[in-house]
Amino acid sequence: MPTATPRFLLAACLALLLLLSTAGCSILSAFTDSGGASPAEPSTIVTDASEIEDGRTVDGYADGRIGDTLVNEFFSYCVNSAELADEFTGLKPAEGYIFLVAELTVKNVWGDTIPMFSSDFQVQWGEGDYDYGYPIDKFTGTQMEDEYDMPRGQTITATVVYEIPRLEGTNEYSISYAEMAAITSGNTDLLDLAKIDKKIASMESERSSFIRSKSDTKSKLGVAEEKLESHKGYIENFKTDIELRSRLTLKDGDGNYTCAGLQIDGALNGGAKAMADRLHELERSARTGGDYEKIGTLGDFTVFVRTEQYEREKVISFNNTFSIGNPDKVKYTHNNGSMPGDDALAVVSFAKALDKIEGLLAKSEKTLTELTTDIPIYRNILDSPYIRDTELQALKVERDVLDRKIQLTLKPIKDKLAGEDAGHDEKERHDENDDQAHYDTIRDSLRNRYIEKYGGSKSNLDHFDNHIAVVGIPRASAGRKM
Repeated sequence: MPTATPRFLLAACLALLLLLSTAGCSILSAFTDSGGASPAEPSTIVTDASEIEDGRTVDGYADGRIGDTLVNEFFSYCVNSAELADEFTGLKPAEGYIFLVAELTVKNVWGDTIPMFSSDFQVQWGEGDYDYGYPIDKFTGTQMEDEYDMPRGQTITATVVYEIPRLEGTNEYSISYAEMAAITSGNTDLLDLAKIDKKIASMESERSSFIRSKSDTKSKLGVAEEKLESHKGYIENFKTDIELRSRLTLKDGDGNYTCAGLQIDGALNGGAKAMADRLHELERSARTGGDYEKIGTLGDFTVFVRTEQYEREKVISFNNTFSIGNPDKVKYTHNNGSMPGDDALAVVSFAKALDKIEGLLAKSEKTLTELTTDIPIYRNILDSPYIRDTELQALKVERDVLDRKIQLTLKPIKDKLAGEDAGHDEKERHDENDDQAHYDTIRDSLRNRYIEKYGGSKSNLDHFDNHIAVVGIPRASAGRKM
């Protein structure tokens, strides 16, 4: 088991991803407080660092790019690639969101097995208190495990997938890692607390995704309920029109469409040729201003013409379409309402349009069945709570209990070596005060630099105060067990 003697240990990494397009990723810059001597493997140069008694480097930061290896006390990691995607192996993000897919290579550089979590790597996209998230749960073999142990020296390459807002005017995101490790004499409470914190963070991210999903479901429910009522009305209209159509003769004895019963206003003698001429005249000259204008009848149905106006490059053009139906009801078209140039086909186009009703009825009935199935599911989702809410609350209680225990048992400056006589003199107490002052100075310096790097927003300060703690240790060597 390795030993370490520094009084303070801080490990933190942040990687900024500047996505120049949705197809790839370009620049990555990184900040790392190394917390210890870097292995020879990473090429990152640490600046603003200091050297302690045993020759180890602490504090400082490093800049890197995609493909560079960064290191902290426990592991080195490299962002191999990052890209924005509209889907990931068939999964699509919620409305208004997009996937950030990054490939990471991580290596254990600590002297023992370490616990790892995909939620170690947080994504951030703004300065707001809630502008952050964690990887979605693993569902494919290429994704990083949600929780796993990494043996000494092991290297893994895996994908992390984040569901992030689709931002306007920026493609900047960051992936960060931050952890404080306290070197104590066999006390694992801080490690246990870190594990709980990571689980809570992961579940909070999952809960946020659940809430977003409920919002999306509420929108889908509203659309589905509107469509349900619309298709109920369509089905009623279709059935009525099938009954009205049954009074007509749409085809002759040979199965050919006929114009029997068709009357077109303005046709001179009512014959097929006259009606076709009138229809072609209306196709050229009718101007209805977008309204459906009656131009004739076929049995109990009304024949309509409608003018659509277009403007392209300051040139206005008109297009007339024809349909059959009834005012304020479903209207049917053949060939999308375009009038055939052939006279014989022109006069039977309305009979052909009415022959589509059964097909439209079948589609509406199928849609109605699907909506009738979907709507209760949507309502059930909206009525259901986050299923792990109880577990999340229990974890928070467990964390509070453990945190209180740590506050009571772990002092900022430990007593001197175990076995020393309890009757320490005034000089030793003075040394202890000096240690405390040194502790305060280091923490203030780290906090100021943290604010310098990431800004002084409430979420950033809360993250520093709650997750990064400088912990004093005995002057003698003390092993750390991970």
